[in-house]
Amino acid sequence: MSENVLRVENVTMQFGGVVAVDNMNLEVNRDEIVSLIGPNGAGKTTAFNVITGVYAPTNGSVYFQGNKIIENHPQGKMKKLYKGEHAGDYKHVLQPTPDKVTKLGIARTFQNIRLWKSQTVFENVLIAKHCRRSANLLSATFRLNADEEKRQREECENLLHVLGLEDVRNELATGLPYGLQRRVEIARALATEPKLLLLDEATNGLDPVVRDEILTIFEDFTRDESHAVLLSSHIVSDLEKICDYIAFLHRGRLLLCEEKDRLAEEYGILRGGADGLDPAAVCGKRVTPYGTEYLVRRGAVPAGTTLGQVGIEELFVFMAKEA
Repeated sequence: MSENVLRVENVTMQFGGVVAVDNMNLEVNRDEIVSLIGPNGAGKTTAFNVITGVYAPTNGSVYFQGNKIIENHPQGKMKKLYKGEHAGDYKHVLQPTPDKVTKLGIARTFQNIRLWKSQTVFENVLIAKHCRRSANLLSATFRLNADEEKRQREECENLLHVLGLEDVRNELATGLPYGLQRRVEIARALATEPKLLLLDEATNGLDPVVRDEILTIFEDFTRDESHAVLLSSHIVSDLEKICDYIAFLHRGRLLLCEEKDRLAEEYGILRGGADGLDPAAVCGKRVTPYGTEYLVRRGAVPAGTTLGQVGIEELFVFMAKEA
């Protein structure tokens, strides 16, 4: 099996003259949690939509477990409008629908919760199991798959237990408080038995206790070494707790992808003048009432230069301002 669970290769997503994702290259390996961060409108949800088959990329390809599952190239009017890189490098069209992508083993949650409005909590989760059923018309008519159906119902009951939804299993999912609806959506994604879980602001709006419980579930998911998570979140404490890598996206461009624990080793904050510094050393800056601060690469500044520590939040602010 490929070490890569997901590989995004030279993906550009362009809507008319607007480039939403610009030549993205990103890898998510087995047993990893990678966070895709960036300001609102950076292109994070668009990238998720490309990976899950909601959008066909304008150009580029997506690999899952070593196999190419998505490919496209500029066609029609887009041949003239295309602003991205690698024009002409891709010749084929491979465009699975979202349900086919889910069946391959990629599941997701949405920034805006999407649940079946007329279905109960249990039914919302059970419906997700359909992509794993082996039933056909004959077996369904004569109930030849009763054992499989029983097993899947038991698995759904277990998911409700794990996510604390047992007490509301028979209530309409869309009538629940926001936090419980978010749990239902996560349970539904897990019910598809994914290898890769894409989480778009999955803990947004949850209180700290519930967030901690949900993050533990995500960590447990990656304990199976064939699993991986790609998540988008603005909650820095969540990223600090569970992420292995931080990828920063701004205006559609992936500006960095670094191991979280190495960020403090790679970057620092220089307070004061930046005269004499190699411009390539400066990754961002911000002006404060006390002077200008610069985000710099530690290895590119003179030895002995005093640098402050940088965390994920500072990195986010500096790079967004500079880009």
